[in-house]
Amino acid sequence: MKLIPWAALLSLSTVHAATVYQQQSADYSVIHSQLPPLPTTSPELVRYDGEKVIEACINNTVDMQNTLDWIESNGWDLWKHPSTDNCLHVRLNQHNQGIFLQNLPASAEHRVFISNIQSLIDQQQKISAASVGNDTTADYHAHYHTYDEIITFLKNISDTYPDLVQLFSIGKTYEGRDIWGITIKSKKARKPTKLWTKITDYFQSSFNGKKKKEMELIMHGGQHAREWISVATITYFIDTLCSKYGQDKHITKLVDTFSWTLIPVMNVDGYIFTHTRDRMWRKNRQPTSFPFCTGIDLNRNWGYEWNRGGSSPNPCSEAYMGPAAFAAVETKLMADFVASRQHAMMYIDFHSYSQLWMSPFGSDCNERPKDEEDLTELSLGATRALKAVHGTSFAAGPVCKIIYQASGGSLDWTYAVANVKYSFAAELRDVGQYGFLLPENQIVPSGEETLAAVLFAAQFINEREN
Repeated sequence: MKLIPWAALLSLSTVHAATVYQQQSADYSVIHSQLPPLPTTSPELVRYDGEKVIEACINNTVDMQNTLDWIESNGWDLWKHPSTDNCLHVRLNQHNQGIFLQNLPASAEHRVFISNIQSLIDQQQKISAASVGNDTTADYHAHYHTYDEIITFLKNISDTYPDLVQLFSIGKTYEGRDIWGITIKSKKARKPTKLWTKITDYFQSSFNGKKKKEMELIMHGGQHAREWISVATITYFIDTLCSKYGQDKHITKLVDTFSWTLIPVMNVDGYIFTHTRDRMWRKNRQPTSFPFCTGIDLNRNWGYEWNRGGSSPNPCSEAYMGPAAFAAVETKLMADFVASRQHAMMYIDFHSYSQLWMSPFGSDCNERPKDEEDLTELSLGATRALKAVHGTSFAAGPVCKIIYQASGGSLDWTYAVANVKYSFAAELRDVGQYGFLLPENQIVPSGEETLAAVLFAAQFINEREN
């Protein structure tokens, strides 16, 4: 297995800082936890003093690929892959900033996108310290939340809407934590009771061979630990769908039509680690063959066209694909869960950042889905609905076309193997001003605009498939 040079390893600010403490426990006091007691002293937080995010725009395809390979070989943290703008973002410590700039192709244009990563982290932590986070009011969405607070939120939602919500776990992570989610399903969605509904179904079946079918929509956030806005967006969906059911006609109709399954955090261990130790952690917390490099990139570990390209065999890489498909506990759990849902019509994997609405395929840039027309029509409509809320523009298209080749991704597997026709991944706000450190005052706007896209998608599916 290819490993990065020791010299490069020493330059890895994330890895060398984070792994010093990887054997110590964080705050693991969640429901059904079977982990050992917490240590009596708190571990030191990883800091990013003096580190910057630099944007490099390179129009030449060969130069861009050489630059990406060079970044990978040095173990640097690539925040944003080049998309339609031909620009990448990379996080660099003070030592590596000069090396990077000196070795860019002559044609490259560059600028500093984030001048001090640690200052943004400090601001976010200071504001978040004021969060109580245990209610289901609008104030809840003014802050990012720990996993314990999210569990409390889900339990409160379940208790508040017992006839609408079912709380469940898809299984336990590598470190033994439950991955909690909820299904929002009205009594009408469970079993049609009105006479006219039964009559309509009868005539549809008799005259055109079609009968309204049970349909489920599956969405989750937090496959990559540091992408907090994806988690907050899912909790916003949950709160809004439940609180507006019976009040908003459009939402009520769609909740009556579909089962809505929402899982805020897929990568629970990694997400907790971003709160307790290292805000910039991306992967899960599963040990690898290299003792200094922990974690598998969950979104390179799914079983369709695994190891086809756009991932790394290097355990120290942020894009480490794992030793085998579904070697990561959390990826296998989510895949098994999706495969078990016989009526799943849509799957959306939420990420950040870049403002993209993506469809299959990512593993092969020459492969086209058989449902390309429907996927494209839905994607374009969803991004229009999203933009209508706050003016935020999203690009839409297949993963491999609008960003990069990425094999072992979730939406390729859910589409090609689990046969979920409408499989997508969405990269939420922003386009790089804050990157993964999106301010808390953008949680609600992000939730509002993204929910508009999701509601459009649900309506589209209902009309197209029923």
